[in-house]
Amino acid sequence: MDVILLIVGQIGWQVEELIDRIRKHDLYGKKLMMFNDLDDQELAYCYRHAKALLFPSYTEGFGLPIVESLQAGLPVLASDTLIHREVGRTDVDYFDIFDPSSLAIRIESIEKGQTVLRDIRQNPVKVTSWEESTGELLSKIINHQV
Repeated sequence: MDVILLIVGQIGWQVEELIDRIRKHDLYGKKLMMFNDLDDQELAYCYRHAKALLFPSYTEGFGLPIVESLQAGLPVLASDTLIHREVGRTDVDYFDIFDPSSLAIRIESIEKGQTVLRDIRQNPVKVTSWEESTGELLSKIINHQV
């Protein structure tokens, strides 16, 4: 398979061993890339040109990359967690984070064209803007619904 894995995002805590492993990998800088300081335009470029977002996480506070990907019309393959299902609903394809071989088989199947990710590009998800969300919250506070 001729694929490139692009890892994007700030480095979190307690991942030093993983980051070291990535940087020492034989394909690092060739087929395995990592960018930890992209600005908004560079991130938008990644969303526009990626085949899909792969979001393998054991625990997540919210899952903003899922929202951003869906808003950009990018198909998402995310680990099956409660927060990912809350954020991605039926617009995301989910996998078992505790079964890496099933993810590898799924990715291989996608790359061979045997499995298709949900085509969200035709109907990007409408995501509430910060302004709309804030207005809704203020309205509920004013009306004592919170």
